[in-house]
Amino acid sequence: MQLFPGMNLAAHKRNQSVILIGMGACPPLYGINTIEFGRDDNKSCLITFDDYIRFFSSSFDTTKTVVLVSRGPSYISGHDLGDGRHRWGLVSSRPQEEAASQHALYLAGTSRTIDFLEAKGKQVVFFIDNPELGFNPSTCMIQRPVRLLHKEQQSCSIPASVVYAWQAEYRQIITELKSLHPKLEVFDSTSYWCNQETCFISKDGNLLYLDDNHLNFQGSKFISEKFFAWYEMANSRANDAINIHR
Repeated sequence: MQLFPGMNLAAHKRNQSVILIGMGACPPLYGINTIEFGRDDNKSCLITFDDYIRFFSSSFDTTKTVVLVSRGPSYISGHDLGDGRHRWGLVSSRPQEEAASQHALYLAGTSRTIDFLEAKGKQVVFFIDNPELGFNPSTCMIQRPVRLLHKEQQSCSIPASVVYAWQAEYRQIITELKSLHPKLEVFDSTSYWCNQETCFISKDGNLLYLDDNHLNFQGSKFISEKFFAWYEMANSRANDAINIHR
């Protein structure tokens, strides 16, 4: 949901349109519910996914490409990076998956989603999520000319080694998905946030994050432009390949 403002703006500039289907804390896992432990008002992601299916099964759906994006490592590990104050569980609606691990459930739910969408003739893109920070990004920027209390500033970056270590199992699942679904395209947003050593969370003095994992409007615009440029290039290569084989 954090990406929609930037994606909508980037699409509009190209005379295209995007729609958002989903709900916060509900990754696109077919047949899987997401639980945040310690909350009494957990919503049912299964109901949300029923709406998703109804839309893509409707006669007025003309969508060509579906981009799957959500947090990954937190749902797979069961906790957030850093203080781990949010703890997550994945629960399958299928009895045979009752004892399955978070890894297996994330893989199975995503794979079923891709199967469903590809059967509807959609091009599916898996959008690797932006780096999670593990700290409040507002602590790295001086918001006022005068600070009332001396407090050490948090760096506006995070070591790339920390990001890739946190994403390791998530990326393993993406590799498995690519093996299961050869037509699946993968957009690695991390490569636009990170160099070999550091992942940055600000650009030209402007913070790009809203909190420890969500982008603000500036961040959404930044990565959405990168996505559309990548998508246009990927489609151009695909069309060239089709022309070569004709």
